[in-house]
Amino acid sequence: MAQLPRSHDSFETKLQAWRLWAARETQLRTLFGLCIVDGVVSQFSGNLVNTWPATNSLPLAADEEAFCADTPNEWLQIMTERGEDGSRSMSKRIPDIYRSLLAEGPGISGEYHLPGLLNIKIVLEMLASPTADFEREARAEAGVQSKLKAVKALCSLRRHISQSCKLTVAEKSIGLLRWHAVCLDLVVNTARGARRM
Repeated sequence: MAQLPRSHDSFETKLQAWRLWAARETQLRTLFGLCIVDGVVSQFSGNLVNTWPATNSLPLAADEEAFCADTPNEWLQIMTERGEDGSRSMSKRIPDIYRSLLAEGPGISGEYHLPGLLNIKIVLEMLASPTADFEREARAEAGVQSKLKAVKALCSLRRHISQSCKLTVAEKSIGLLRWHAVCLDLVVNTARGARRM
């Protein structure tokens, strides 16, 4: 992706850069939305999630405030304040967030900060995906280790959701609601229960 325009560039240059950025961000958010739907459908159908190989190579979604900017100048100001340069670094990908959740220490912070609820939803779906596989694990020990990793990552993510100053109260509630659903799936197969109902 191209670098951000400078503040003294012409309005047309800023407008073109903003439109290009917004189009790519919209495409990324559409893909993430499809991944979320795939995850929820897979949870209740009992099938594997098909979209994770493609999702793993995608960068994180941008800050909500930048995405909702009304003018090129407003967008440029937000991006500059957030320290964005118009390109997404390789360290800001979904698998890196997952690994940071499993790491020792405080969990998500600094370079692994999750901007916005959409990124949290994606990480939650990534954590929900293995829960469906635990019963399919041939070796009991591998299943236990996978479950322990998921629990550790979920605990770190809950701390992030609860302590985030960027999320609104409603966004925290939405994130925690899905968090509880994923945790429930670690305990009992909700897909089987839903099919019986």
